[in-house]
Amino acid sequence: MPVSLSMQAEMRAVAVAVVPHTKSPCISLHARSTLFRGRVEVRLNAGSVIAGAVIVHDGQVLLVRRTVPEGELVWQFPAGKVDPGELTQQTATREALEEAGFIVEPLFTIGERVHPMTGRHVVYVACLWLSGEPRPASPQEVSTAEWVPLTELMTRIPGGVHGPVWEYLSNSAT
Repeated sequence: MPVSLSMQAEMRAVAVAVVPHTKSPCISLHARSTLFRGRVEVRLNAGSVIAGAVIVHDGQVLLVRRTVPEGELVWQFPAGKVDPGELTQQTATREALEEAGFIVEPLFTIGERVHPMTGRHVVYVACLWLSGEPRPASPQEVSTAEWVPLTELMTRIPGGVHGPVWEYLSNSAT
């Protein structure tokens, strides 16, 4: 089915309107177009924005081990899908509690990217640890929650940590 210019404009409008709470417009409805035999083919991936809680305490960072790995991704920051009407900072706070049993205060957005392993749009939120001990608060999603020294972080997260997150962690640990 050929895509008209008005349909393209509508897709862009929907994509930007879905995530009004970030600093810059981000796409939660991904459209990939290719030229095929003189017409544009558009494939939609109704993705969602994921918010991750980056929590540093006493020179260590909180990671959770996924019960069901997503490809090579086993360890990650507590993270989850941003619900409709929810801000990314609210999601990060909720996920820290739901996945690791932590009460945190969101501080600011560190950065965002399309995750290289999952293809999902992830917003990283710096959070201040207030209380709680690491535990798998949601065993269906998380099998372990641990404080991890920064020196071990790169071995647990394949492909490495997003640059702005690593910079934040490096500065927070000193």
